[in-house]
Amino acid sequence: MKISYKVEFLPEDLQVRGNAISSGDEETDKRVEDEIIRRLDRDDISAWFCAKVTCAVVEGDHIFTGVDYLGANSYNSEQEFLESDVMEDMKIEAYSEALYAVNDAIERGKVAQSLLKELKERT
Repeated sequence: MKISYKVEFLPEDLQVRGNAISSGDEETDKRVEDEIIRRLDRDDISAWFCAKVTCAVVEGDHIFTGVDYLGANSYNSEQEFLESDVMEDMKIEAYSEALYAVNDAIERGKVAQSLLKELKERT
């Protein structure tokens, strides 16, 4: 069995203004938002992104995946995000979703076995 993770930094659809910060100080909020927008204009994806973490559990030819998304992120760099507690939490959630996919496959297999037995009995 092999377990792997893939992290994607996706463009965020949510607008920066009004969503990046809510400090209670309009001047501070505007300054932070302006900086995020400047960084985005320079194609700095880590300024404002949606994170997607995929966990793949591979056994032979079978792949089970779990995915977690988190939007409205702003970090100084992609590396800073990768080393964050948020990233660790997303890996745990994606892993849990992959486990759910394995359990679902087991349940579907049980149903398929039961159906196959019933269908064979009818012939």
